[in-house]
Amino acid sequence: MRLALILILPALFAGRAATASNTVPASPAGSGAGAVSGYTVSAVSYSLAGDAVDGVSFTLSPAGAATVSARLAPGEPWTACAVAAGTASCPLSIATSDATSLEIVATGS
Repeated sequence: MRLALILILPALFAGRAATASNTVPASPAGSGAGAVSGYTVSAVSYSLAGDAVDGVSFTLSPAGAATVSARLAPGEPWTACAVAAGTASCPLSIATSDATSLEIVATGS
């Protein structure tokens, strides 16, 4: 009986530790293609320099995004954007022929 308790007690405590949870504050966030809950992107404007896209700006609704990043192709690195009054401006450097899709990641404050 003593051996059975020695084997069962650690398993009970391990189960309790494995079921711990995290509390995450509610805020808008979204990433993906198509309709994504959290933000609506509108007024997209690209800045061109010769055969390259050197920037993009857009409006996020609701306003209040704290961190915004964008890229124009799945294999490209994410670029941090400046956000002011609900409008994001992102400096980019990609050939227009390589720009395949606008991807945006935004998180609230």
